[in-house]
Amino acid sequence: MAGGVDVVTLAALKRELLLARSELELARHGGQPPANGAAMFAELGGSVEEAVRGTIQRLVDISLFDSAMSLSIAYKPTFASVDQPPPEEDIFLALVDKCVLATDDDGESGAAEEAGGWLGRNDLNPMAGGVGGVGGSDVYVVDPNLQGFSGAAWEFLRRFLERHDSKPGNNYAFHRCVADRILSFASSSDGGGGDPDAAEHVRLPLWLVENFKKRHGAALLDLYINHKQYDDAIALVHGFVDDFETTEKKKKAQDSYIQSKWLPYAAIKRLEAELTTLVPSRARDIDFVHKY
Repeated sequence: MAGGVDVVTLAALKRELLLARSELELARHGGQPPANGAAMFAELGGSVEEAVRGTIQRLVDISLFDSAMSLSIAYKPTFASVDQPPPEEDIFLALVDKCVLATDDDGESGAAEEAGGWLGRNDLNPMAGGVGGVGGSDVYVVDPNLQGFSGAAWEFLRRFLERHDSKPGNNYAFHRCVADRILSFASSSDGGGGDPDAAEHVRLPLWLVENFKKRHGAALLDLYINHKQYDDAIALVHGFVDDFETTEKKKKAQDSYIQSKWLPYAAIKRLEAELTTLVPSRARDIDFVHKY
């Protein structure tokens, strides 16, 4: 208070406007907003953090991922003030679940076709045609290169990660949580034994693997080990060494300075220990690393 007048910052006004728009979007798409809106809920005794988190969850429930993430980012200072993490990872996990469900569709559940609906409600929709909720059509033309609605769902995830997790400041935390979620499906599909045939439909997308190789290869190796995906882990180590050797050969052949490639020795040692204990016949597959 200042002289009996509430002082409201421009940033706070923008956050409240975004919250109001999110609640209108919920109503438009059939979601369930709180009885009097999140702002009124807070005024009646609930915390702002609880109100916003509830609205974000309702946006996620009807697959409005773009809106949920925008609201979470806008209210990050609010979450920080009560020492609570923003629900951004939860948004990514829900999106992964939608992608896996669409991919695993047996043609009877309708999950793949449903993806066409929720994709159209998001700004990063990779399909041509109208965009639901923004005056567009509810009929979508799928780019055949995306391999139908399930392919479009994974492309949406790729774009979502690129928008929200493409800089090292976040240590690519969303990449890690997405990969961990996908691999958890693979582990449950094959009983944790790393059977690539049983888990084929939930393997990491190639673009996600390449993102890790460029940005955080050691994290990917740790994830493979955590989920006992030993075939993929061994293949990744071979890739590390191939890149290392290629770089070293270029350094010798050229006068110009080329930065040496780094090998994630700690993760490799961990893999070696697990293979020696659990799958002794595979441990020799990475013996060659000792010479580097």
